[in-house]
Amino acid sequence: MKNKKVLFWSGGLTSLATLKKLLESHKKDEIILLCLLNKEGNELGHTGIPEEVLQLQARYLGLKLVRLYQDELSKKVLEKFVQQGFEFYCGSRDGHFIETTPLLNSLKVETPLKGIAYTELMEQDQSRTILTSVQNEEDQRLLGKEISDISQYLQQSNQRLDTFVIYDPLFRIRIPFSKNIVVEKDGYFICKIRSV
Repeated sequence: MKNKKVLFWSGGLTSLATLKKLLESHKKDEIILLCLLNKEGNELGHTGIPEEVLQLQARYLGLKLVRLYQDELSKKVLEKFVQQGFEFYCGSRDGHFIETTPLLNSLKVETPLKGIAYTELMEQDQSRTILTSVQNEEDQRLLGKEISDISQYLQQSNQRLDTFVIYDPLFRIRIPFSKNIVVEKDGYFICKIRSV
């Protein structure tokens, strides 16, 4: 089990970029995707991405997705991964995910993208990725747009934002989705998406 990796999966550009880095030296069957959902809506944290859409991504990537919640049972699952020798990774560029997720306090989580700008990731990227959350109310108009179409905004912005990959050459096909409503939650404006 020495080569086994757990990647905290958000479905966004940084998660995908981290996965690609792992795939440079590991086989798909050595990697497990793990998402931390909230129990209220069975959605990913503050991004509001529903589990069913994350499951589609994992299926199209040919990877296993494990879902956990912020609870004691999930803590025991993570401890079991540690005992089995898994290494943990996430796509966080600034450490925010690790710092704000109490469940991860006792884990060593590698962040290979730390300090890398979104625009740098976009230069190497072949995916189709949409913007799913922003902090500024006036930027709501950009939600649901492909980041390749709003790259100038991304270059000028240093706010926290979230994305969702709808297609990449690693996927078998494009993720079928529709944009739903925009909601405000925990200081973010979120474009809710759903599977179609």
